[in-house]
Amino acid sequence: MKGRSLVFPRYLGYGTLMRDSCKSIGGKEIADYEFNGQPIMTVEQTETGASVEEYYQGEIIGRTSDKNLKKAIFQHYLNIDQLSSPLHIAWIDMLVAQGNIYAEMISDTKAMTLFFPAVFLIEIRVPVLIKKLERVKELVKKNPTINNHIMYIVLPRFEKFADDNIQA
Repeated sequence: MKGRSLVFPRYLGYGTLMRDSCKSIGGKEIADYEFNGQPIMTVEQTETGASVEEYYQGEIIGRTSDKNLKKAIFQHYLNIDQLSSPLHIAWIDMLVAQGNIYAEMISDTKAMTLFFPAVFLIEIRVPVLIKKLERVKELVKKNPTINNHIMYIVLPRFEKFADDNIQA
């Protein structure tokens, strides 16, 4: 849309922007976000405020408004127990269903830290056999943008391997 001063991030929380859903109606900018092929969030913005409505499989999870989109998103996710949210559970289930992946909400303290537009920092662990580590390193070299998403590679504490069975 030409002339839009309010921007919708490409992704927000658990969803990605449905570009063809962006529209202007009476001074409001409106967009929907989707997860796994279904709409999960509607965002409305004006020059003076923003609102977020999140839903999953037809059930409303929550609605929040504030002075701008960033504040509305932060208020929204601070007021919802994500560990019991059906959308969060579906996201984690879809991720770990890919096979041999472990995901955990990063929370070293009782205080919650949110990031915009991703909202949560989630640690994802993918075990890699030592014999395949070189292939992973080659993949990272061929695709340098992967480095933007990898915090660290942890090597096993064991040094001897026999047929993929760990020996002390």
